[in-house]
Amino acid sequence: MGNTLRRRTILIEQNHFLCSLYSVTKLNKLKPIITPMKKLKLILALLAGLAVASVTTALADDEVTITGNMVCGKCTLHETASCQNVVQVTDADGKKVNYYLKHNDISKAAHDPICGGGSEKVTVTGTVTEKDGKKTLTPTKIDVVKSA
Repeated sequence: MGNTLRRRTILIEQNHFLCSLYSVTKLNKLKPIITPMKKLKLILALLAGLAVASVTTALADDEVTITGNMVCGKCTLHETASCQNVVQVTDADGKKVNYYLKHNDISKAAHDPICGGGSEKVTVTGTVTEKDGKKTLTPTKIDVVKSA
């Protein structure tokens, strides 16, 4: 009995791979620490996480480009508590749709000409989200449309 235990101890000490994958539970048995079921669960959880991440990225990356009049949501429309860029677009039915631009460096750089009641015709590229009927656009590019 003592001889068998000594041989296993030497084998485990000489081979670090076996030492990391197995533990000695009884004198004559080696038990795997990572069972096949644990490996399967880990792989399935990893694949599910990657699938969710790729779907979320694919849905969020749909950029749109809109053209309309940009006004200040506080000074002109009196709809927001603080100054915020709002692009007003007329849809196919002739109804005005407001896109509230999310505050970022691009949005802030384009705000000065419209604050205080002015308006500017612009083309905005970015991603749109909608919550409770309010459309919010995160701009990646704002271009002023030059009148001919």
